[in-house]
Amino acid sequence: MHVVVYLDVLFGINLLMNGMVLACMKLCLREKTTWLRWLIASVMGTACYCIAFFLPFLKDGFKSRVYFLLVAAVMVKILFPIKEWKKWIGYIALQYGIAGVLGGLIQGFYYGLSANTPAKTVWEAGIGKGYQEPKFFHFLFLVFLAGILFYIGSRYFYHKRQKEDGRYRAFLRVGKQTGTVKALLDTGNSLMEPVSHAPVLVGDLAGLQEFFDREEQEQIEVFYKTGFYKGERKIRLIPYHAVGVKTGILISYPIDEVVLFKEEEPMIRKKGIYLAVSPICVSGDGSYQLLLHPGILN
Repeated sequence: MHVVVYLDVLFGINLLMNGMVLACMKLCLREKTTWLRWLIASVMGTACYCIAFFLPFLKDGFKSRVYFLLVAAVMVKILFPIKEWKKWIGYIALQYGIAGVLGGLIQGFYYGLSANTPAKTVWEAGIGKGYQEPKFFHFLFLVFLAGILFYIGSRYFYHKRQKEDGRYRAFLRVGKQTGTVKALLDTGNSLMEPVSHAPVLVGDLAGLQEFFDREEQEQIEVFYKTGFYKGERKIRLIPYHAVGVKTGILISYPIDEVVLFKEEEPMIRKKGIYLAVSPICVSGDGSYQLLLHPGILN
């Protein structure tokens, strides 16, 4: 029996799957990379997979596994600028794990949606009994469905983990001043800058003194006493509501850069957000100096 393989279809399907797996890795790891790296890694992996059909030595099972393992390693290296070899190995293992999960979801959806007894049919497909190749458009739909489910699941577990442990170290650059403070993720912080709708971080003057010289600190104190501001910095006024306060105004400053750290690894780097200085202390015990907006995690 002869099997006809269309190289363009093979390339397209594998490019779709490689791109999806690498995008899911990027989503899970929150590692800094670019979409150009993602595209190059996806195309390179797909090209190597198609070339494998013309390499006679890959008929050997062991050589085939080594070849595709090396391809996966190169794809990961292109996507992420990794320097530590242990981290590299971990990322390769994650790539295989995500590929297995997505493959299982696609198969499960296909047999589950096309059978009267979904559980039994999925089980039989898993052990190789009654296997059928899905049609191309069905395959695209199943890939989309599996990707959406994976995305929702990863976001859910990520935010759940952050809520359980929402403390960070935050490096801020506000104008010429820089510094690092302890920060807490505040799910109740919904403050947004009215014009740009950018997230607003909230701290108190006592905990943010390193970002303001003495003259600016005095101007902030005068503002909350009299409502007048004569400083030279650009500011934004943020309306807010709080318990015991019907309405109020916070003075805020544009942040040039904020980097959040968990342990020693930088997790999130943001620009174009605002730092509001509260007239009251944000931490009763002084264990943190800054309240983070949940939107900064996106």
